[in-house]
Amino acid sequence: MKNNLKKILVPILLVQLSACASVLPGEPAKDNELSLIRQDKTTRLYARPGFDPQRFGEYALDRVEVQVTASANALQKIEQEKLGAQLQTQLRQLIAPPASAARLNMEVRLHDIEPVTPALNMVSIVLAFVPLDTGAMTLETTYRDVDGVVQARRIERLSGSIFNIKASFSEYGQHKIVLSEWAQNCALSEACLSATAE
Repeated sequence: MKNNLKKILVPILLVQLSACASVLPGEPAKDNELSLIRQDKTTRLYARPGFDPQRFGEYALDRVEVQVTASANALQKIEQEKLGAQLQTQLRQLIAPPASAARLNMEVRLHDIEPVTPALNMVSIVLAFVPLDTGAMTLETTYRDVDGVVQARRIERLSGSIFNIKASFSEYGQHKIVLSEWAQNCALSEACLSATAE
């Protein structure tokens, strides 16, 4: 009986995993002056012609905005807003006060936030030994020069890892880890604003 149940549930869970895979929605650039310079399964980078991130030695954070999911309940809305507040705090700690005008001002927006389903992960860990629902969200960062001109826009679909097992038992544990990693590894990285893959 147990083997028959596994034969039925494992394919269902694998379908769920493929549905959760991070595929970036097909949204266009919001500025006609920007061109698509890099695209892969999870990331699109738009930039102004001639944009070179090495010309800008510093960064400043304008704000982090959260577009709460319309279908979220009251507790989920609070948790989604908290994701933005935590990211903003972390970025402010990482970014040194700019000393020159050669900087990029960042505006970060989180949207299309899909929470983890802990109950699904409990089942998938029993049957497949991994949490298959890792959640997802879209992170959009706009970079402006000191004159307010948009120089680049990076849009990426982030999802958690099946190796973050403990975080898979809360709706937004995976999201917190992914955002923290993004802040440390990509937010202030020239490689993340380059036409070549980082």
